[in-house]
Amino acid sequence: MASSSNSSPTPRQTWRLALVAMIAAACLALGAVPFLRPDRIAPPTDGAVATAALPRADLATIADHPPDRLTLYRAAHNPRVLVLDFPSLAAQAAAMNRIAALIEKREMPRDRVLSHDELRRAIADAGQSFETFYLGHDYEASALARFFNLAPAAGLSEAEHDLLRLLYRHAVLQSTADGFVPGASAQAVVSLAATGEGGDAEADLRRFVLRHELAHGEFFTRVFYRAQCDRFWREFMSAAERDAVRGFLGALDYDTGNETLMINEMQAYIGYAPASISSAGIGGLDAATFETLRGRFHRRVTAMPDF
Repeated sequence: MASSSNSSPTPRQTWRLALVAMIAAACLALGAVPFLRPDRIAPPTDGAVATAALPRADLATIADHPPDRLTLYRAAHNPRVLVLDFPSLAAQAAAMNRIAALIEKREMPRDRVLSHDELRRAIADAGQSFETFYLGHDYEASALARFFNLAPAAGLSEAEHDLLRLLYRHAVLQSTADGFVPGASAQAVVSLAATGEGGDAEADLRRFVLRHELAHGEFFTRVFYRAQCDRFWREFMSAAERDAVRGFLGALDYDTGNETLMINEMQAYIGYAPASISSAGIGGLDAATFETLRGRFHRRVTAMPDF
């Protein structure tokens, strides 16, 4: 029998309402999401924030020791940079390629995550390999939150689920009623992988990739460094130099309309380029002009970190 809408709540009903309110308040205080929208991914149930600190390692230590399983580090010079070292390029691709497509790749949608089949077809149509689509990855936490908030419509792979658990566990992401958001402290995630080549060739490639990705980690987490890179791009590079960089990055299929992405890639290539890129130049710049530009960058960007 239904109760009358005009009747006052009984003491038992009042007690139950108070209990529900207390439980809801406790859930919100703990960061839980008691009422989950059907169009979003539930936060990992096995992703409690890690209590033990990850090992801190420098570039040489990581690059010279290709792993046989996914290995995590904090960058020795900047612990806000989380380094994921994958056991193979295939393992890295399975976890990270769709993020790259959403965030960085030209002519790929920004408002949805490509399905697994769509991305594989797009990579094949471009004459590229899924495994070497990227040799390394770098993302700030807000980009990762964007991916996992858009991903439910396309479904997550097992590798992407594993990645989400790691990001949640190490507080790169946290969950709210509206979806995933960056953790309390600004973090960046970079990755590289074992190639299986072994010897000096693999070590040299891993050093190049990791140095490049760590430069992106600095851009994402060091506000003053990022501001100096932005100023260098706008005030200390000519229009022709900026066009050359855009042309170089456009040939690599980066989204040249994303100005922040252009500045970020510029600082990683110009500030930390190895001799092989220096001697070849970049885009429309010959080797001598490139060296002049790099010297100017090193003089003007005083917050450039050393690693």
